[in-house]
Amino acid sequence: MVKTGTNGVGLLFDWNGTNLGVKRENEANYSYQNLKGQDGADGNDGYTPVKGVDYFTTQDKAEVQTPISDQYDATQTYDVGDYCIYNNTLYRCNTAITTAEAWTAAHWTATSIASELENRLEFEIVDSW
Repeated sequence: MVKTGTNGVGLLFDWNGTNLGVKRENEANYSYQNLKGQDGADGNDGYTPVKGVDYFTTQDKAEVQTPISDQYDATQTYDVGDYCIYNNTLYRCNTAITTAEAWTAAHWTATSIASELENRLEFEIVDSW
């Protein structure tokens, strides 16, 4: 379909690999220009990961290694919604522990980070209506 603009004949474009073809609508053939650039360096630019190179700073590592929660402590009290780790499992407190006590499974609900994030997102979405 030929579209003629108010100022003249339009341009048509055609890609063929890295070649861009351009022609006026009233011309029979495209004029192609290869637009492929030179190959870049392999992995030494600071952005391309190189196997065996550690790109994380000491601060990055500290943030990743910061525990999500402390281990359960029988000498502490806990509020509903507090978190602890017990036997390598993350738990959320479901009953206020106002007097320090040994581990009582009934006061805790096993959870995960993904589950907690999902619950918060659902709450925020419902709450925002």
